[in-house]
Amino acid sequence: MAIPQINTKKTAKRVRDFFKKEYPGICRRAGSSTVGIKAIVIDDMPKSPSYGNKVEENITDHIQRKVDYEKVVNAIKALDMVSQDIIIYDLILKNGVTRTSMRLHMMPSRYHDYKRYALNAFADSYEYQTFGEVDLHRYENEM
Repeated sequence: MAIPQINTKKTAKRVRDFFKKEYPGICRRAGSSTVGIKAIVIDDMPKSPSYGNKVEENITDHIQRKVDYEKVVNAIKALDMVSQDIIIYDLILKNGVTRTSMRLHMMPSRYHDYKRYALNAFADSYEYQTFGEVDLHRYENEM
């Protein structure tokens, strides 16, 4: 069985779309800021026994939303420092190519190469964090 070839341009576009469209929703549902990338401490567990399924379901849903947010944070933390800067300063903080490339002391043309690498590295890392449930990669044989 042949290993499918990853289309790095389409994968990079898919990751940009993820941070533009899906990441803000993940943050809102988790009650976290889109710019507040830091470890989440879940300390809002009930202090007394809960009665009824609805309360337990609400707590479970809340924890799951926090876990989803943590998967994104951990995927970013697993990247090298340059890739982290690109994801955080360009995609999350929306500083753009010029400001982010200046921050990293790169010419914009070279920055685009690093950015494609960072976006593809995030796709790898996020797939690992989600245990393969979310695959942001795009493959050569896809239309």
